[in-house]
Formats: sequence, C-alpha cells, structure tokens
Amino acid sequence: MFFTKSSSNGDGDATDRMHERMLFTSELISLRAEIGKLTALLGASQAHGDWLRLRVNALEQERAALLLKQAGIYVPIPQIQRQDEQPQPLDKGEHDFETVGNEVDE
Repeated sequence: MFFTKSSSNGDGDATDRMHERMLFTSELISLRAEIGKLTALLGASQAHGDWLRLRVNALEQERAALLLKQAGIYVPIPQIQRQDEQPQPLDKGEHDFETVGNEVDE
C-alpha cells in the first residue's frame, strides 16, 4: 500500500516545503563548514610541501657543490618544482657521461 499526500490539505504542502528548506539549509551550513576545514587543510599541506621542496632543492645544490669542490665532479642539479611552475631546463654543463670511470681504469 502506498501513501500519497493529500492535495486537499494546503497546509501540509507548505509544511513539507518548509521542512525541506530547513533540511537543505542545515546541509548547506554543514557543507560550508566542511569546505572551510578543507581549505585550511589544503593551505597547510601546500605550505609543508613548499618547505619540503625548498629543503630538498637546497640539499641537492649543496651536494653538487661538495662533489665539485672535493672530487672535481660536476653533476646536474635536479629541481623539484610545483606543478603550476614552468620547468627550467637542466644545466648540462661540460660533463660527458661516456667517460665516467675511465680515469680509474687507466
């Protein structure tokens, strides 16, 4: 057996619409609160990612400088970049990877 709304009662329709509007409004409020939380979380995640990216890039530069100073070996320095940044071409320098290790064999 199916229950249907009686169209003879005009107050019931208005009450149903008001109830639906209240449910919609409370759902909207909870979704906006969730969006606020997610926005804050995204900002914190981006800040942590930026800090990590800068630290790794600095360590890669330091490592390359130490290899150049101590062993005279030039190595390209990889860079971690954000996806929205334009990539910079790697500095190939004068290093030839075909001859690596030949000095040791001679």
